[in-house]
This record gives sequence, structure tokens and C-alpha cells, in this order.
Amino acid sequence: MSTEDWQLNQILAYLAADLPDTRWIVLLGKHSTVKASFPNSVIETDRVSAMGAALLSLGERISRELSGGQLQYSLIAGETGSHAVIVLNHEYLLMLGLRTAASSDTVLTALQRSLIPLLQALKLEQPPRWLAKWS
Repeated sequence: MSTEDWQLNQILAYLAADLPDTRWIVLLGKHSTVKASFPNSVIETDRVSAMGAALLSLGERISRELSGGQLQYSLIAGETGSHAVIVLNHEYLLMLGLRTAASSDTVLTALQRSLIPLLQALKLEQPPRWLAKWS
């Protein structure tokens, strides 16, 4: 594991600690490649990567077809948990596995507070525009 990979995994661990009701977090790069995950031994990253790509594609299509503008995030809620894909920019996505009790507003507000170290590590100039509304 490279130093950069280790650093990203550590940042995701800190991010998971700050986000309420988070089971796991995966950072996906271009073409849904897994860049980092937490915890990295519990989740099936291949499956998460594939589902992240599917959720992104579906969310982008729905947003475009219904004139919703550029996709910011997608949330799928099931009876035993929820899954979210957060668009960081055109190169990076964050996929979250959330417990049933997770409130999307609470998670998004916590993300706004806690995302800066990850954005800095990824060398993103500015946070996604949509995060400003949660401050």
C-alpha cells in the first residue's frame, strides 16, 4: 500500500468517526475504481464499486431527464440501511453505507464539516458547490 493510499484510508477512518450512523465509506475514482475505503476489510469493494457506478449513472440520467441539473448526490434507502453516492467532482465520488437510523440531513451537514481534509488530500481546489447550502 502506497503512502497516498494509506493517507486516504486514514482520512476516511476519521471521516467515518465524524459521520453519524456510517457503516462504511469508499472513495471511488474515475471509472469507479476504488481509491480508498474504511473499513477496508469488511466491505466487498468490487461490489460497492459496481453499485456506485450504477447509482451514479442512474442518478445522472434521472437528473438530466427531469431537468434537475448536474447530479450532486443520490440516496437509496432500504429497510435495513441506506446508501449514498456523493459527487465530489468529475473525478471522485464518495459512497457511504449508512445505518437505518441515519438522517440524510444530519449526514450531509456532518459531511460539510468533515470533508476538508479529504478534499485537501485529493488536491481539489474547492468543495462541491452543493455543500455550501448545508453550512
